[in-house]
Amino acid sequence: MSKFILALRDTDYTAKFPKAENESFSLLYERFQSTLDFYKKKETKYEAQFLFIQELIDNIETGLLSFDENQKVTLINQVARKMRTDYLFENDQNLVSILDHVTDAQIITGRNSEGQKVELLVNKSKFKLLDKTQSIFTFKDISSSLETKEIESWQKLIRILAHEIINSLTPITSLSETTLLILKNSKHSDLEDIELSLSTIKERSEGLLTFMEDYRKLVKIPQPKIESVNIKESIGSILHLFKKQLEGIKVNENYESQTIICDPVLLEQVLINLLTNSFQALNEVKNKCLDISCSADLTWMKLSVRDSGCGMDQESLSKALIPFFTTKQSGSGIGLSLAQQILNLHRGRIEINSIQGEFTQIDLLFPSVYEH
Repeated sequence: MSKFILALRDTDYTAKFPKAENESFSLLYERFQSTLDFYKKKETKYEAQFLFIQELIDNIETGLLSFDENQKVTLINQVARKMRTDYLFENDQNLVSILDHVTDAQIITGRNSEGQKVELLVNKSKFKLLDKTQSIFTFKDISSSLETKEIESWQKLIRILAHEIINSLTPITSLSETTLLILKNSKHSDLEDIELSLSTIKERSEGLLTFMEDYRKLVKIPQPKIESVNIKESIGSILHLFKKQLEGIKVNENYESQTIICDPVLLEQVLINLLTNSFQALNEVKNKCLDISCSADLTWMKLSVRDSGCGMDQESLSKALIPFFTTKQSGSGIGLSLAQQILNLHRGRIEINSIQGEFTQIDLLFPSVYEH
C-alpha cells in the first residue's frame, strides 16, 4: 500500500506489483497495477495533446506571449521570440519593455534588425489559471496589410481620375482637330488667332491624354508569370539598351546569386524605371557611378541598384513611393510606385535608402520560395 501511494504521489508509473500467494493480496496488487497503468495512459495522452498544442502555437503566424503575476514568461511561440530579439521600438526598447504601456489593443511602430519599418497590432487580455492571473499578448505584423490598403486606395483614385479625364479630353481633342482642318482650308486672315488657339488646345489635350495613360499603367499590371531568370543576362540586355546614357558612368556589377525567381517582363519594366531615375540623378554630379548587385538567402533574393547621384532629402524619401509624387519637372511620378506594386504582386517589397548629395539605393526583395 505504501509503495502504491508513493508511486501515485511521484507519478512513478513504472512501479510493478508481482502476484502474491494470498488470493486477496494478489487481487489487490492487480488493482494497484491496473490503476497505475490507467494513469500512465492518461498522462501519455495529455502529453501528446500538449505537444500538439505547442507545435500548433509555434507554427501560427501571430506572435503569442504570456506572463504570470510575477512578470515571468509562461508561454512564448517562435514568432514572438523572433520579434522579441529582432524588433526595436521607441527609445530602442525591445518588445517586452513596451508591453507595460499597451492597452487592450493598439498599433505600435518600430524597426526590425534590418532597419525596416514595422507596424504591430498588439492585443492584450487577462485570465486566471489555477487562481493565478495570466496576461496574454498577441502580435500581428500588419505592415504589408497597411501598404496593400494604401495602394488599393491610390488605385481606385487613379482609376476614377483616368476615366473621367480621358472621357472629357477625347471629344475635345477630336473637335479641335476637326476645327483645325476647316480653318486651314479657309482664306480669312482674321482666323489665324483662332487657329493658333485651337492648336494649343489640341497639343495640351494630347499631352494630358498621354499623361493619364501613364497613370493608367498603375492599375493594369498583369499577374506575374513566375520563372527562373538569369539576372546577369537580363541586366546585360537592359544595359545594352542604355548604351548611350551609360557614357561617362562607371558601372560595377556584383552577382553573388545569378538567379531570381520572378516574372522577367515585369522585372525588366521595374529595372528600366530604376535605371532611368539613376541616369537623371547622375546628370547632376561629376563622379558618376552605378552599382548593381544581386544576393540571396533562405528568405529573400535581393537585387540592388545604387547610384552616386544627387540623392533625396528626408521629405522626398518619405513620399517616394506615393503615386503622382515627383521632384522632376518632366517626371510622371509613377516609376517607383509602379515598381512597388510589381514587387507586391510577387509578395516581395521595395526598400529605398538615400542621402542627399551622396547616393540613392533601391533594393528589390523577392521571396526565395513561392507557395503555389
